[in-house]
Amino acid sequence: MLLSAAAQANDSCKVDGRLGAPSTGASVVAHMLQPTAERRAQGLQQLAELSRTAVAESPENKAAEFERSATTAEVAQVVANRQPSLTMASELFGSKYRSAGNTFEAGAIGTTSFQWSGPIYDGGRLQALQEYRERLAGASSAALGGVRERVVAEAILATLERNRYRDELKVQALYLERLTCITTAIEQITQADPGRASEFVQARKSRLEAEVNVENVRLALRQAELRLERLVRSTQAAWGDIGVPLQQLPAVESVLARIENTPELRRLQEQALAQERLAQASAAEGKPQLRWELSVSAARRPELSNYSQIRGGFTLNYTLFDFGARNAAADAAMQRALAARQNYEQALRDRSNQAQVLITTAETAFRRAEQFEKILADSDRLRNSTYVQWATLASRSLFDLMSAENQHLSLQQAYVDAAYQGYVAALRTREIGADLVEWLTPEFIELKPNTAR
Repeated sequence: MLLSAAAQANDSCKVDGRLGAPSTGASVVAHMLQPTAERRAQGLQQLAELSRTAVAESPENKAAEFERSATTAEVAQVVANRQPSLTMASELFGSKYRSAGNTFEAGAIGTTSFQWSGPIYDGGRLQALQEYRERLAGASSAALGGVRERVVAEAILATLERNRYRDELKVQALYLERLTCITTAIEQITQADPGRASEFVQARKSRLEAEVNVENVRLALRQAELRLERLVRSTQAAWGDIGVPLQQLPAVESVLARIENTPELRRLQEQALAQERLAQASAAEGKPQLRWELSVSAARRPELSNYSQIRGGFTLNYTLFDFGARNAAADAAMQRALAARQNYEQALRDRSNQAQVLITTAETAFRRAEQFEKILADSDRLRNSTYVQWATLASRSLFDLMSAENQHLSLQQAYVDAAYQGYVAALRTREIGADLVEWLTPEFIELKPNTAR
């Protein structure tokens, strides 16, 4: 009777001719570190699509684009101020006057004047101001590049998080399926052997706990989907292979060599140069300011003689004393330049150290995942053998069976965690090395303006 119940249990748990639920090792997650050329190309295409969608949907990117346009317009304004300017003034008014007790009306009087003027010498003030604005425009352009790097990285991280929970849900769901099968089998055995009822209670408890875990992962997945939806407005796209291209890590030397070209460091460098130019402009204000001027004016006065006038010459302005205001402004700008350079040096040092740590982390995580992949194959064979020995030969206890199942589940979870830890570290490495946007969406690269003087 007992052997008959065990055989019936075995039949109820056979899937594709095998005992127990389907293997949740290689069939669910082990494909992550077995990329083909086709999957690598598909993953790269998915990364590019995700990046473009994230940038297009980002209000922060749009704000940075407006800021860059504003600084570009300010450059044009300074350039225009260095050119000659033409102004016009016109007046029309009436007047009365008294003489010897009599009141006279002069009628309407109209005057028009044109003035054309331009700078001759300003000690380099306007040139320094132009370079100051150009450097600020360069900093704004670098800031836009930094925003795009951050937006793309956040979208990829959010997608990786969602994908990780999807894989975790597959693992937990198949583990639940396995426990359901075992619970059904032991229930049938218990009907033939009531003395094993405690085993049924233990199996049912484990299955209920697995159901709770499935729901918890499902909730975490939904929260990850909401975070992704906030960035790209949709979670319908699968983007399931985006981790595949990330397995190909850049060389450490290449990353370190490119760090100085990251948007954040370019922004700090441009800001330092901008403050140096502003200091030069402030110092130039203390030098003579010479301009040429040509004006033409004419007046029409009814009942009186009309007149016209042409006048040309030069105007010279020179500040003799300002209580040190000019020197203070120049000194303040230089101090800000020094502060920006110190921030640049600190950021360069931090990013260099972080890049080396991240590359090591990624290499270690992928190597650990490969080891788990090999262990999973043996673990899968062990748990299936344990099930056969428990169900048909009664040479293994339920405790042995559950231990094998739980160990296999833990190995799968560790495998998923290691793989995605490698993906995240690889992504951060490319972000730090100014390679992420250039790698995925080169059309979004903000080049450093050639404004050196």
